[in-house]
Amino acid sequence: MSIELSYVPKRYIKGNKQSFTTTSLSKTDECGRGIEEISAQVFIPEQLPSYGSSKLIDYPIKICVSENCHEKPETFITVITHELSHVLLKAVWHPQQNNEMFVDIVPLVFGFDNIIRFGRKDYYMEYLPDGTVRRHTITYGYLTDPLFDYALEKINEILRSFERQKHILIETVNNANLKCSIIKANINSFRDLLNDIRQYKRKRISTNDGKRLVKLFSLDYLDSYINTVNSSELVLSELEQYCKKAKSCNSIVSQRIQQHIERASSISIDLDKANRLLAEDIRVLKKNLRFTYKVRQLFVKP
Repeated sequence: MSIELSYVPKRYIKGNKQSFTTTSLSKTDECGRGIEEISAQVFIPEQLPSYGSSKLIDYPIKICVSENCHEKPETFITVITHELSHVLLKAVWHPQQNNEMFVDIVPLVFGFDNIIRFGRKDYYMEYLPDGTVRRHTITYGYLTDPLFDYALEKINEILRSFERQKHILIETVNNANLKCSIIKANINSFRDLLNDIRQYKRKRISTNDGKRLVKLFSLDYLDSYINTVNSSELVLSELEQYCKKAKSCNSIVSQRIQQHIERASSISIDLDKANRLLAEDIRVLKKNLRFTYKVRQLFVKP
C-alpha cells in the first residue's frame, strides 16, 4: 500500500467523507472524559482490494494526523498502528474488523507492545482556581489497563509456546545430526577394520561369524548406511532451514513445525537402528582379529 499522510490542525474535528469509512482512536482521561490530544483518522475505501491482491500494491490509503504528532512519538505510533490495523483487517475480510478492542490488540500481535505500553498513556496538568494542580492520565485506545495486560500476557504466552516448539525441533534435528556423525565415524572404523582383518584375521572363526564376514566384505555392504546418512542429513537440513525462517506465529506454521518434529524424531529412530546394526558389525570384526593385533593396538597412538 501507499500511505498518503496529511497534517491537520491540533483541534481538527473529524468528519465522514462520502464513500469512505473513517476510524479514529479513542482518547479518554481517568474519569472517562473525551480528550483531544494527538489524533489520526484513516479513510478506508469501501472497495478496498483484498489482501494478497496485486491491486493492493501501491494502493493509496489516506491518513490525517494532527500537526502535533511529533511531540510524542510513542503516542503517534500507537495511534497510527491502530488506524493501519483497521486497513489490514478490512483487507483480509476479518469478521472483527469493526471491533475496536480487537483492533487495539492487532499491533500488539505485530510486536509494537513496548512502544504502545508507553504510547497509550499520556499526562496533563489541570490548574484549579484555588491554586491546586491536578494531574490527569490520558489513555489512548479501547482497552482498560487490566485488559491490556491480559491481552499482552496471552500473546506472550502463545509466543513462548511457539518458541518452545521451535526449540524442540532444533534440538531434535541437532540430536539426529549427531547420530549421523557417529554413524559416519563408525563407517570409517568399519573400513579400517576390514583392512586390518585381511592381515590379522583369526585362524579359527565360527561358522556364523564366517558367514557374517562374507557379507561384511561385500563391495556394496556399506551403501545402505551411507544412503541412510546422506538422505537423513538432507532432510534434517531442510527442517532446520524451515525452523530458522519460521517467523510467523500461527496455527498453520505451528502445525507444520509439529509435523517436522515428528519427522525428525522418526529419522532419529532410523539412525539409532542403523547405528546398532553397524556397531554389531564392528563387534564381529573386532572379535575375529588376532590377539597379537589387539595387543599391538594398545601401543599405537590414536
